[in-house]
Amino acid sequence: MTQHFLRLKWMPADEAGLLAAYQGGLLEERNWCDLKSSLPLSKAANAELARDLASFSVDGGTLIIGLDEKEPGGSPLTPVDLNQVTAERIEQVAAMKADPPLAVECSVLKAASGGGYLLVHVPASPLAPHQVEGKYLGRGDKTKRYLSDAEVALLIRRRDQWDRNASEIVAGFIAADPFPGRNLPHLFLVAQPVSRNAALCRDLVRGSDYAVKALTLISEATGSPAVRQMLDAAYTRVVPGAPPQLSQLRQHSRTAHGTLLCTTRPPTPAAPGDERWHEALEIREDGGVRYYSSHAGGPAEVNGVRSTGLYLDRMLTTAREILATARELSARSRFAGQWHLGVAVTGILDARPAPSPDPYSFGFLTVHRYTAESFRQTTGASATEIASHPGRVTERLLGQLIRSLTDMVPTAFSD
Repeated sequence: MTQHFLRLKWMPADEAGLLAAYQGGLLEERNWCDLKSSLPLSKAANAELARDLASFSVDGGTLIIGLDEKEPGGSPLTPVDLNQVTAERIEQVAAMKADPPLAVECSVLKAASGGGYLLVHVPASPLAPHQVEGKYLGRGDKTKRYLSDAEVALLIRRRDQWDRNASEIVAGFIAADPFPGRNLPHLFLVAQPVSRNAALCRDLVRGSDYAVKALTLISEATGSPAVRQMLDAAYTRVVPGAPPQLSQLRQHSRTAHGTLLCTTRPPTPAAPGDERWHEALEIREDGGVRYYSSHAGGPAEVNGVRSTGLYLDRMLTTAREILATARELSARSRFAGQWHLGVAVTGILDARPAPSPDPYSFGFLTVHRYTAESFRQTTGASATEIASHPGRVTERLLGQLIRSLTDMVPTAFSD
């Protein structure tokens, strides 16, 4: 089972370990741990479960279903029916009854007598506080509680500060654009772990084999079934000139911060290169990821009108690739915390979606021109949400841009 949670770094691997941990005082109800003897199939039980999960969203924690601190019959073990208490049910409650939706991770332990136990891990959420039925929840010393208006305001200010931090990272990235002032749309994607460890991924980006390690990382990230399904789908085929997949970035060099993979040699003031064909991915020593494309769009004829066509299909797919890279970095570094995420697209005034050969994509829908010079959006996500709900995170990043240009709901927003 997963061992990388910040708030509960160790959990038992079997029933005997669960009992020993409880008897040793390691699983007492605290602000990071809650015990529930059962979970009936009812609307009321699901609402109570949602409140339990939302209460952990501020600082993170774990709910254990199948343990009773009152120790009926001398034993705290009360195995539940795993056909009734399922990970799917827990995840659905977390997504549908908490607002905003919560990401959770479930682990199952089997009981010798039949049934078992469900360990539900809730990472600290960058979108906290979360509410259920219109009320925000947090944890007291041992139980959940409703938050006061002052506490909610404080947490929202903290969330706003994280958004400002992410926005500053994106703004700094745009300021470093190697092709400023050009006519083509430029795409910037940022993923930055919220960590004080400046050497989080040092082993990955340093050493004589730095390029092999970076290429292997990208191959494993984009080779996951969920990402491969998107990359192989018809809707990722766009007009010639669209940016390639991350796995096609073969040129490599070192930077002040880490490793750079790109389509061409990095541009220099003396030889700026071809704007249309520069794409770069930087993986940093602190775990940060920076993606840049100088060809997020190009000249196109959209519904009989000559315009700048945005390669939305590849833009969406690349966002999923970047999230997959962040997921892989989290797993390799055992980082279970939160990520700053940001996207910007510049030079897009009057741009429209570029036609796509896929009839279920942008090719046969009403499209609209973009009415601003650029688009910027930031959000936060836990490592768990990036791994389990990348579509949800992609929608937070690019949903507003897509909705302003077309009525399509892209596949990239699905998990």
